Amino acid sequence: MRFLGTDDILAKLLAEFAQRIAPPPSHGPEMLVSLVRRRRQISNMIVAEKNRLSRASAVVRSDIEAHLRWLKELLGEIDRRLEATSEVNDAWFDAL
Repeated sequence: MRFLGTDDILAKLLAEFAQRIAPPPSHGPEMLVSLVRRRRQISNMIVAEKNRLSRASAVVRSDIEAHLRWLKELLGEIDRRLEATSEVNDAWFDAL
C-alpha cells in the first residue's frame, strides 16, 4: 500500500534529520586528542625554555627568548583551533 506524496515527504524529512545529526567531519575525537596532546607538548617546552632562560648566559639568552615567543604564539594558535573545534561541536549538539 502506497500513500501518494507521503513517501516523498518522509524521504525529505529523513534526509534533513540525517544532515542535522551528522557529526562535523573534520572535528572528530582524533583531532581533539591530537590538539590537546600537542598543546601539552608545547606547554612543556615553554616550561623547559623558561628553566633554561633562568640559567642562560647572555650569549644565548636572546635565542631562548625568541624561541619562547615563538612557542607562545604556537600555543595561542593551538588554543584558537581548540576553541573553533569546541564551537563547531557545540553547534552540532545544539542542532540536535
